[in-house]
This record gives sequence, C-alpha cells and structure tokens, in this order.
Amino acid sequence: MSVEMIPSARHPQYSINFSNEDREWVATSSEFPSLSWLASTPSEALAGLDRLIREVQKDLAVERSEQQAIAEERYYQQQARRAQR
Repeated sequence: MSVEMIPSARHPQYSINFSNEDREWVATSSEFPSLSWLASTPSEALAGLDRLIREVQKDLAVERSEQQAIAEERYYQQQARRAQR
C-alpha cells in the first residue's frame, strides 16, 4: 500500500509505504533521498520525517548563514588591503 502526499510550497513531497521487511510504515521524500522515518502508523511516519526534514533544513540554513558571513568577512578584508595600497 502506498500513500502519496500532494506537494506544497512549505513542504517537500512525501511518500509513505508499508515495509514488509521492517513490518512498519516508512516515510520518504524525493527532495531528501537519504532521509526516511519508520513508524507503526502512516501518520507517525509522516510526522517523524517532517520533524527530521525541518531539523535538517534548519541546520542547512545555519550553515549557509555561517558561510555567507565568512565570505563577507573575506571580501571586506580584501577591500581593506586594496585600500591600503
């Protein structure tokens, strides 16, 4: 049995299937193929994967912000060196 969720602007598209091997429901997302969540019900699997994806998105946003700050600092350091010449 498979349940397809309609994608929205806020959430990635989810797929929920029953795993005969694990004897549980597994939620996956095509946008995050390395992530999945096993649970005893489809709704628990979906909720678990949704929480996990939100955590990953938050971590990625923090990482992007840190990388942007480093890039800006390097840019201003280069500008200061050029101004000293």
